[in-house]
Amino acid sequence: MECDVVLATGVTHQYRAGGRNVDALRGLTLSVPRGSWTMLVGRSGAGKSTLLGLLSGQIEWYGTGEISLEGKSLRVLDGSSRARMLFQVRQDPLTSTAPDLTVAEHLVLADSCPESRQKSWIHRARDTCFPLRSAHTGSFSSLLREHGLAEYLDAPVAELSGGERQLLVLLLAHLRRVPFLILDEPLSNVDDVHARRCLEVLHRLNQAGTTILMVTHDLHVACAHGDRLACVGAGRTLAEFAGAAKNELAPSRLWELMETAEINISSARGAVDA
Repeated sequence: MECDVVLATGVTHQYRAGGRNVDALRGLTLSVPRGSWTMLVGRSGAGKSTLLGLLSGQIEWYGTGEISLEGKSLRVLDGSSRARMLFQVRQDPLTSTAPDLTVAEHLVLADSCPESRQKSWIHRARDTCFPLRSAHTGSFSSLLREHGLAEYLDAPVAELSGGERQLLVLLLAHLRRVPFLILDEPLSNVDDVHARRCLEVLHRLNQAGTTILMVTHDLHVACAHGDRLACVGAGRTLAEFAGAAKNELAPSRLWELMETAEINISSARGAVDA
């Protein structure tokens, strides 16, 4: 039986804030099957970004429970191993692009240089990959034209808007044919037109076999896209939906789940304080 790309079981995690320990994850359980598109929703502080940070290695994990990525425990995976297994898209596309490189140079690097997965290596790989640019011009022009970015082929990325940059980041993932894509609020600073185009690229990636785990606060987007959804609150999994249950899910149902969890958390805290 093929393993899940992500399997988290009873995961806990704390961080320090204001001189005290804060529980970010309190026994969270989540599975992300291979080839699925899982939406992860929850109120601020629910633990969504913490989970993504643990998967990418941006957050050091000292908690309990178990998280596996491609069947291997996160505790034994180094940064290089994770970089080969996943591609991360953050809320701010500035973190994934180099402003002084052109759109064409980014596309060449994504298509031809495996080491360009890490932004810090982009300039190091530039001299190696740039001679390949002319051979790719035709295919890149067609790709950009399809997604409304044709006029920016030779423009520095600094000239693109936030929505255009985020769309470019997803096209880089498309060129790299990444096996697993994690996204943390990728559409929060994107206008409606580019949000729609970004979602179109995500659908294409998923149909081609890429597994997607996407954090979003937009419950309408969460319900309308993807084939699975997990709702989290206070570091725990409140509910998971798949198949017909996901297809029939409405934003109002998710609001009810999160509201009920908030009331229960407040009641528990009040009981402790009393």
